[in-house]
Amino acid sequence: MSCCQTSTLGEDGNGFTVIRAMRKAHPNCVAILLTGYPAFETAVQAIEDEVDGYMVKPADINSLVSTIERKLRTRQGRS
Repeated sequence: MSCCQTSTLGEDGNGFTVIRAMRKAHPNCVAILLTGYPAFETAVQAIEDEVDGYMVKPADINSLVSTIERKLRTRQGRS
């Protein structure tokens, strides 16, 4: 089981490109998106791209780790 954590990488949202490519290569990988540019549009795109976690920078490290662990456990239960 694997996890991909990426950023929206500015207002152009290149992190979504990373997530889509990762989903093609590893469909069961957990995807966490961190953004310094929180907006309704990026939240909607995260939902549409089935992102497992959407967090605003600076993210609380304990919350980030907890989210990753929880999502990985959920994925392991499905496989």
